[in-house]
Amino acid sequence: MERFSLLNDTWASTLAGLTSLTDYLDLIDLLREENDVNVWTTVIGSGHHLERIVDDQQCASLEKRLGALLQPAVDRFGWAPKKGESELESQLRGDLIGALGTIAVITRQEIVLFIMGGVFVAETASVMLQVAYFRWSGGKRIFRMAPLHHHFELSGWKENQVVVRFWIITIMLVLVGLSTLKVR
Repeated sequence: MERFSLLNDTWASTLAGLTSLTDYLDLIDLLREENDVNVWTTVIGSGHHLERIVDDQQCASLEKRLGALLQPAVDRFGWAPKKGESELESQLRGDLIGALGTIAVITRQEIVLFIMGGVFVAETASVMLQVAYFRWSGGKRIFRMAPLHHHFELSGWKENQVVVRFWIITIMLVLVGLSTLKVR
């Protein structure tokens, strides 16, 4: 609880201009191995506001620093749920993955994030299209069922086939996204 209070108070002090951003980031670095979801929620929440504090020249160094901060936590918790993990660990994993999106916005790489998350975008878009078309057409559907993975399951694909193919597509999209980063 003390770590959460210290971090929260330091962030408020940073926003008020009483503490430098460097000092706040140094404090976050000390909490790199933290497992408390409340501490990470404060870290991630402050990340959403960093764009107001840093200028364009500081963006690259901030990206590296935040990436170095989040990488050990993402590695520790992984991308997929583990058997027997608590609800808080599951929530923390989701928050950490969401923080990667925040870093993309701060570093002005939203389009690359959109490309890399293409499967998730397609899943979300399939629901929006299905609902909009259903209302507009008076009950007709574009897909057998939304989100998109259910459409493929109802088309006769096994769940494992859908998952593996979505993984393959995601890997290809991530490679495309990473290749565009090198071009810039």
